Amino acid sequence: MRRREFVTQLAGAVAALPIAALVLALANSKSLAQAAKNEPSTEALRLELDKEKWRDEREMRVRELALKERELSLREGEQVSSKWFNPLFVAICAAALAALGNLLVTFFNGRTQLKLETSKAESTRILEMIKTGDTEAAAKNLEFLLGAGLVVEKDQAISLREYLDRRQPGKGPSLPSPGRFAFESTTDLTADIQTELQGKLEAYIAYLDKIGSPPDLVQAKIKIGAVPGQYARYQNNTLEIDSRIARDVFVALREYSHHALTSKTNNPWTGNFAGIESGLADYFPASFLNNPRVGEISAEIIRPGQPYLRCLDNRLKFKTTKALKDDPWTTGEIWGGAFWEMRNRLTGDVIDPILMKAWWSLLDHPSKTSAPKAFAAEVLAAAKLNQHDKTIQTILRNRGFSLDKAASVPGP
Repeated sequence: MRRREFVTQLAGAVAALPIAALVLALANSKSLAQAAKNEPSTEALRLELDKEKWRDEREMRVRELALKERELSLREGEQVSSKWFNPLFVAICAAALAALGNLLVTFFNGRTQLKLETSKAESTRILEMIKTGDTEAAAKNLEFLLGAGLVVEKDQAISLREYLDRRQPGKGPSLPSPGRFAFESTTDLTADIQTELQGKLEAYIAYLDKIGSPPDLVQAKIKIGAVPGQYARYQNNTLEIDSRIARDVFVALREYSHHALTSKTNNPWTGNFAGIESGLADYFPASFLNNPRVGEISAEIIRPGQPYLRCLDNRLKFKTTKALKDDPWTTGEIWGGAFWEMRNRLTGDVIDPILMKAWWSLLDHPSKTSAPKAFAAEVLAAAKLNQHDKTIQTILRNRGFSLDKAASVPGP
């Protein structure tokens, strides 16, 4: 029974296969026909889609190109600007600017330094030119500097010219020449003594230069210590002073006077020459100190109980030729007294240059240096220029100097 049903169903299925195939074929043909009918519209749609796609791609490409152009432009700008902001370039520029700055600083510093050195050199030159001890010589030296164009600074040159134009004769600054003396180191030379003597000697040298002493003397040495057989002496351009009287400024000034008066001559220190020179060596320090009492401090050691060694404010007279020859210190006190009276009558500013000029005029005639009347004649000749010779003649006569009427020359 079951087999029969199975065979019947199988036969029915087989019979149905052609019909199904036919139905399927008809359906397929209908689909193909419909597809053939719709084919043109599909193609158009595809073309439209392709066209839209192309447009999109084109726009995208255009945008890409624009972006690339912009990027390229930015890169070019960056490359141009990077040249200025490149670290190496910036470092080179910074180094160049620093070098330029250093160059400018060096230039202006050098210019300022040169100006400063020039000003210092001019100031030093001016100071050196007035180190004469003589105001007139200093003024002449300043005139030379201006005339030679050695004062470059305009304001300084104008100031110097105005000063010289309004300067009164005999007035003005002057400094002592440097290096005129030096202290020899000894155990007796203390700082206090050296300071005191140095200040006084420098001022005294300026005074000597002012009254006509030659400034080109060799350097004198000063030695403080024991002086065998004496308290002070001058020899071989050396001032030897016993330490016990070293604080008496007059002693140092007198010994330096020997240096100033005799260092340029070979005359032996004897006789009338020594007497005249000793009188001047007493007088010039006394006039400088404005004190006729010689050696007030050292007298306590040399001559205990006496207020001074010698006094130039005296009335001593010239007596005999022997007195003028044998004792130069006594003879010097007589001459010093005459000089001090001349100072009282004429003032030191007048008589001191006269006496200095007379001394150096006497040294120009070595054969006459031992003749008192030869020196007196030189004094009168120098005084005659200022019409003071009559006053000096009177003083010499009153002190026992006989004068030759024809030549107005004193004689013993």
